[in-house]
Amino acid sequence: MKLGDFGVFVIFAAIYAAGTLGLPKLALLAYQVKVGEIPTAFAAIFGMPAVLGLTLGQFIANLGMEASPLASLTPIFSFIGLLFVYYSRKFSTLAGCVAYILITSAWLTYLLLPVSQVPVGGGIFSPRRPIHRRDRRLRWIPSD
Repeated sequence: MKLGDFGVFVIFAAIYAAGTLGLPKLALLAYQVKVGEIPTAFAAIFGMPAVLGLTLGQFIANLGMEASPLASLTPIFSFIGLLFVYYSRKFSTLAGCVAYILITSAWLTYLLLPVSQVPVGGGIFSPRRPIHRRDRRLRWIPSD
């Protein structure tokens, strides 16, 4: 590993961790956009050091945020998705980004029930009926 690769690794780890822990999440309906997720597509340009840096950054951010030991497995699925971005860069970066979104979304949908008691169907249809913000237990509110 060259010194430049190590620098890319450290920068991407810091961007993800600081962007997730230090900056507010942007809310779009029931979805939350983490600022740390934005440089995911740059893994196609900067290569494997960026993939490893984003994975480590997500691990560090999850140490400060997640309440479930099951949620600590999230960086593994993110790493798999980032590998899709990295290896698909030769034919389509967009296809790699779509694969990353599908992999991480499937994992996060699975996590809804054990972590926040939201049924899987509730996670799929969450833009139609968002979780009530004043509810302390973050449970799914069924539609009328």
